[in-house]
Amino acid sequence: MTTMISCKHSDSGNLIGTWNEYREDGDDYLLSSFTFNQDGSGFFKVQGITNTQRISFSWSLSGQRVYIKNDKGDEDILSFNNGLIIEHSAMGDIVYKKR
Repeated sequence: MTTMISCKHSDSGNLIGTWNEYREDGDDYLLSSFTFNQDGSGFFKVQGITNTQRISFSWSLSGQRVYIKNDKGDEDILSFNNGLIIEHSAMGDIVYKKR
């Protein structure tokens, strides 16, 4: 007789909420944020001086990777580790902390 036990650990509950871009220099120009909703939807927001851009997306979590896909079909992968979200970009890593 073979018994299989499956244990799936998910941190998706820890991901739910709004994550603000963190900058050590305190510069708040064009700060961005991610909001992750429990239903797998969310949005990315960039706050400018005179306007705000908001892009809706769907998301899923697998291990320490957050997969997001926006309304236009563009996909991105974020890292979720040690209480931080990290967006890897050509200009360097951008760190987000939960509000």
